[in-house]
Amino acid sequence: MKIDVAVQSYRKPESLIYTLFSLHRHSRDAIDTVWINDDRSGGDVLEHYRRLEESGALSPWKIRIRENTHRMGWWVSFVRGYRPAYASFWFRLKRMAWNWYQNGSVYVLQEDLRYQWALSCTDKKYLFVIHDDIEFKRDIVSVYLASIQAAPDRAIVGDLGQCWRCDFSAQGCNPQKLLSGYRPSLSWPSTKVKADSHAWACRINEWSALLKVEVANDIAEKEKVFFGNYDANGDISAYWFSRVVQAGYSFDDPLPTAQNRLFYYKHWDGGITGHSAWVDQGKGKTPYDGKRLRCDLKREFGYDMDDVACSKGKPRHD
Repeated sequence: MKIDVAVQSYRKPESLIYTLFSLHRHSRDAIDTVWINDDRSGGDVLEHYRRLEESGALSPWKIRIRENTHRMGWWVSFVRGYRPAYASFWFRLKRMAWNWYQNGSVYVLQEDLRYQWALSCTDKKYLFVIHDDIEFKRDIVSVYLASIQAAPDRAIVGDLGQCWRCDFSAQGCNPQKLLSGYRPSLSWPSTKVKADSHAWACRINEWSALLKVEVANDIAEKEKVFFGNYDANGDISAYWFSRVVQAGYSFDDPLPTAQNRLFYYKHWDGGITGHSAWVDQGKGKTPYDGKRLRCDLKREFGYDMDDVACSKGKPRHD
C-alpha cells in the first residue's frame, strides 16, 4: 500500500529537504507523492523545491509544490461557508480582524490551511503529516500503517499528548494510561482545569502522524473543522482531535515514550523546532543554521543545494 506525505514549508528549505531525504532513506517504497505547501516564504525557497523535484534525487517519489494565496501564520483562519460550532460571532469577528491585519483577507482558501491541499488532492487512503524539522532514523511509516490498519475505526496514529502543557500530567496522566482507557476527566480531551490552562493540550501531534483521509474529510464537512487549523484557541489539530473522539473514532500511539520515539526519529537536534526559529516563545529565538544543513545534505546524501564549502565533519546520522 502506498501513502502520500504532506509537509508545510516556511523559510527553512534546508531543514525540509533534509527531512525528506531521511524519510526517503527508510520509507522510500511506501510513499507515492510528497505535497509541499509553502506559506509565502518569499526569496528562493520555492526554487529550491523545484530543483529538488527536477533532480530526481527522491525518485520514485512525485513532488508537488504550492504557495499559499494568503499567509496562514500561527493563528486560526476561516474558510467561507465553514463555521465551526465553537466560533461565536465575537470570536469570529476578533479573529477575522486579526487575519485582515495580517494578510488583508477575512477568509482564506481551503487549500491554504495546513495540509488541506494534500487532503483535498490525494487519492490515497492515508496521509502522513510531518514537520519540516524531523530526522527519521528508521521506517516509522510501516509502524504507523500497521497500527492504523489494526482497527477499522482508527482515524489517526502518532505521538499522543502535549503533556508539558497539560495540568492532568501532574495527576499522573500520560500517553500509556490514555491508551489503556484511562480518562483524566469527564470532559477529556478538553484539558481546561483553570483559567490559564491549555484548553486542548491533548492531541495526536501533527509533526509525525498518519491520518485517515476519509475521516479528515468527514470532520471537515460535518463539524466545519479542518485538521490543519488552530481552532478554538488550540494548537494545530488539537480541537480537531476532540471532534474525532466525540465522533467515536479511535486513535493510537504505537511509540508512547520518548525513548521509543527517539529510536525512530529525532525532532530535532539543537532545539531548532517549530516557530522558535522566527519568534521568541519565551526563551529567545533559536538560530537556524541553514549552511550546516546544506553540508549535512551533501555529506550524507550527496545532494548539493548550492556550492557551499563544507568541512569533512562527521555526519549527524547515527
